[in-house]
Amino acid sequence: MRGVAEGKGKLQGNKEIVEWQWFAQGQGASSIRIMEKVSDDRYIATEKYILPDGSTMEGKGEMTRKKIKTEK
Repeated sequence: MRGVAEGKGKLQGNKEIVEWQWFAQGQGASSIRIMEKVSDDRYIATEKYILPDGSTMEGKGEMTRKKIKTEK
């Protein structure tokens, strides 16, 4: 999937909030991505989409860094 978007963001504490305006295929759709740092090894990402017809979609995911011990 390809798209053309323009985004503006800000930091609020442990959250990075980026608002996107989608062009071309989306024709007026917008979205907000919130990346929240829960700890040094864990982030929660939330995506909220507002479609041209006014309907919404939301998705949420979690990222965890797994530390791997290596032998020296």
